[in-house]
Amino acid sequence: MKSLAQGARRLPTHHITLRVPWHDSAWAGNVCREPLANTSCLILPRIGQTRDDRTEPACRSQRLDELAPEKWPPCIGERATFMAPFDLARSVDHPYKTSSPDTHGHFETTTLPLPKYSAAAVPFRWMLRSTIANRIAELITTVLGR
Repeated sequence: MKSLAQGARRLPTHHITLRVPWHDSAWAGNVCREPLANTSCLILPRIGQTRDDRTEPACRSQRLDELAPEKWPPCIGERATFMAPFDLARSVDHPYKTSSPDTHGHFETTTLPLPKYSAAAVPFRWMLRSTIANRIAELITTVLGR
């Protein structure tokens, strides 16, 4: 077993679950062979609402690292780079930057590195309304001392 760096502590192992979009060629870091036949992705709002059915067929089967970012399919934001055999980096904006400019408009575009054979993840529990409601209640209790 490797020794830890000074000041580090060993944390318990945790299992994670990632939602990845369906892909017709095994998540090899490329655009689907038949993008228009992939109707499963239409269920995911960030893909279904922004998929470009005129452009994507022209990019079929191409590796994402060989395409210009403006030609990337929207599934790249839904972990389409899952287990890709190459490094990639994409620019991301905070999801509330435009919808809540008073509170989140100051966030700059950030480069998100995606190392080869990795997957970007957001803890699912963070996204549940019940978790958010409970966290808000905890904060109110802490602030108001109730």
